Order: sequence, then C-alpha cells, then structure tokens
Amino acid sequence: MLNKLQALRTKNIGFLFLVVFLLSFGTLQLTGCAAFNHDANRTVGQKFDDYTLTRDVKSALTDESKQLNAVNVQSYKGLVQLSGFVDTKEQKNKAEDIAKDVKNVVSVKNDIVIKESKTNRIQRAWHDVKKS
Repeated sequence: MLNKLQALRTKNIGFLFLVVFLLSFGTLQLTGCAAFNHDANRTVGQKFDDYTLTRDVKSALTDESKQLNAVNVQSYKGLVQLSGFVDTKEQKNKAEDIAKDVKNVVSVKNDIVIKESKTNRIQRAWHDVKKS
C-alpha cells in the first residue's frame, strides 16, 4: 500500500511539473512573439505588397537564369534584399540588375556571396599544409 502511495505521489509530481513547464513555455512564446513583432503596425495590404514584390523578384530571377534559383529574396516596403550564393561576380551583378528592373522596387541590397572556386579551395588548402 505504501509503495502505491509513493508511486501515485511521484506520478502526480511529474504531471504537475509537466503542467507548470507547459504553462511557462506557452507564456514565454506569447510574450516573445509580441515583443519581437515589428510588423504589428503594418496593414495586411502592406504585408501583401511585400509578399507580392518578393514573389515578383524571385520569379524574374528564376526566369532569367537557372543559376539564380539559389538566390534568396526578401522585401520590406519596396526595399529588396538579395542573399545566397552564386558562382561568379557576373551572376551577383546580374541578380541585382534584374531585381532593380522589377516594378515597385525602391532599392536593392545585394548580400549575395560568391562561392570560392574548387581550384582556389585546393590552392588554399595546399598553402595551409605547406605552411604547417
């Protein structure tokens, strides 16, 4: 009988701990979302405009070149940010030029990174080996 009471108490403590944890986690999630929601004052129309602009720029990039499929696009009030990786500086510049030509783009921030070529990686690795 004593073992059953101890087991029941242990089970209730575990359940109580789970309830407290879930309530705390839920409260943290709700307050966290409210604290970091910078778009709270924006209308649905403004958010839709950003979505449409992002879609249009991404579509223009992928229509122009399959090599630009990996470019990520984000927009906010007509400002477009490009990010991701491409193989050459020409591709990076081309992505920016395409984005600038899309209707309703105010400006473009080009954060695209040019991938290091395989030859350069091998040469750098060889240099590091010789240096050690």
